[in-house]
Parts: sequence; structure tokens; C-alpha cells
Amino acid sequence: TISPACMLDGQQDRVRSIDWNSDGSLIAAGYQRGALILWEVDTGRAKAKYQLPEDEVLGVRWAPDGRRLAFGNGKDLYVMDVSEPGNPPEAIGRETDMFVITSIQWGPDGSHVFAGNWWQSLGGLWNVDQGERVRDIPGWFVRFQADGQDVELWISSDATGEMQVWDDTQQRQRKTLIGHRAAVRSLAWSPNGQSLLSASFDRSLRVWDATNFNVLDLLPGHPDQVWDARW
Repeated sequence: TISPACMLDGQQDRVRSIDWNSDGSLIAAGYQRGALILWEVDTGRAKAKYQLPEDEVLGVRWAPDGRRLAFGNGKDLYVMDVSEPGNPPEAIGRETDMFVITSIQWGPDGSHVFAGNWWQSLGGLWNVDQGERVRDIPGWFVRFQADGQDVELWISSDATGEMQVWDDTQQRQRKTLIGHRAAVRSLAWSPNGQSLLSASFDRSLRVWDATNFNVLDLLPGHPDQVWDARW
């Protein structure tokens, strides 16, 4: 039996996205009606609350340094430094070509951030310090190069659940991943980078080998659509 360690309560709204910071002391939560709250795990108290426009806050992700946070609010991409009290979120990408930003990934050095939309299957790469969009990417999930300056591959998908893995350097399709029977909503690399986790509206998760992209495991049996998955 799993019992909750603490309750993070106080916002009468649906939670749309969450992420732990690097030391596990804070949880950032994005809500359907535009709220972003930083919760202290030990006390269960809200450390900071921010209210953004009335669009859901999605793709909440901490940077590798544990200081900065990136998230999508409608079509806008935000980055904020939470180490400075009262520092408001800053939009580094406004009115992007995405209907809504649904996924965020930081590069390993924290200099670049990728934002994507799973149902349009498109995204873009931003230089965080310059606040500029560096390039467009015709997929909604990526694997960064080791230096964090660009991507080495990207993944696109469609409503059938098929995913396509593309080699960015050679600009060619590497493999089609077949298995899910409905749209894939969330993807996540394992901490060691050797596996890829996919979550789908077909009520299942799958684990794929991150080198040859063969399926390693199927995790079925969820009572409803799976919207998000993390390692």
C-alpha cells in the first residue's frame, strides 16, 4: 500500500504538469487556468505562486542547474529563475506557431531549451540566454547532442500511435516505432539515456531501446488515457 507523504493542496484547479527540482526539495506544478505553484516537499507549503494568462500551464521542466524553470502557457514559452525571490516568469518565445506548447526539454548544459507540440508534431529550439529561437524542428521530442547546442535526433508521431525517429545530421528517417494503437502523448528518456518511455491514449506505456529503438517492455492496464510519464 502506498500512502501519500504529504498533500499539496490549496489550488482549486486541475493539475496539468509537474516536475521535481534536482535535489527533490521543490515540486513545480502547472494548472489548467494559468497558475504555476512551487511547492515545498518537506512542509507541503506553497513557496511561490504565479498567475499567468488564462491558458493551461504545460510542459513544466526544471533546468539541470536547479535554478531555472521552463514551461508553456498557451503559445508562449516561459523561462524563470526561481533562485531570486519575486523574479517573474519571462516569455522568451511569444505567439509561437504551436497551438499550445505541450512539451519542454532542456539541453544538458542548460543553454538551450526545446519546446514542442505533440498533436501538431512540431517544435523549436531556443537559446535561453539570448532569448531567441534558433531553429525549427519538425518533431515534438528530441535528443540533444552532448554539448547541448543542438539536437542529434527528433521524434514525430501521428494520431495512429506510430512514431518516426529522424536523424538530424543526415536528415533521414531512422526507424518507425509501431505498437501503440492511439496517439502518443508523452515521451521521456531514462536517466542513463539507454531507454525511451512512451505514454499513449491507448492506456499503455512502452519502453524502447534508445539505440536500436526496439520495444523492450509493455506496461498495459491503465484505466484511462495516459497523459504523462516520467522515470
